[in-house]
Amino acid sequence: ERLNKIKIPEKKDVPWFTRRNTTTYQCCENYNKEERKTIHEIVDKIKVKYERHIGKKLYNIGTKATIYVYHGSTSQHLWHVDPQNISEIYNLILCFKKEGEISPLQCKDNQGNKHSIHFEPGDAAMFKGGTTIHQVPPNKDDNSKRYVLSVKFTSDKNLTQNSNNMCTY
Repeated sequence: ERLNKIKIPEKKDVPWFTRRNTTTYQCCENYNKEERKTIHEIVDKIKVKYERHIGKKLYNIGTKATIYVYHGSTSQHLWHVDPQNISEIYNLILCFKKEGEISPLQCKDNQGNKHSIHFEPGDAAMFKGGTTIHQVPPNKDDNSKRYVLSVKFTSDKNLTQNSNNMCTY
């Protein structure tokens, strides 16, 4: 509910690189004080939960969390792995709102088999973004919107100073 109160700009990303028909809103330069507080509290809560789940201490990488909005049937994020290609980088994707029939997050296992993760608001997935091939494919609903908070963590404290966006490369 608190994430839904963040004022996300309508401006869509330039349709090149790996994402199409999306809006990217990085925390926190343009956020107000309450929005920054919301993001930081949610990130801290998520971190504690997933530390228990994987049995490792997690560290924030930089200070960035990103909200992505996927607009309509032509929105997508092509197959990719995230920067650095190391297994100590973890991506957390939290769906906080959806309109219509949204696309799943898809990942490939070591044998190349594709797996789809279907989200409802409040659902999250965590995976090793630097070594897991993943995408968000187009869907069939022209009026769909998929709102997610994306955060990256590391289990290697030496990597905490990396502030690159997860999908820059």
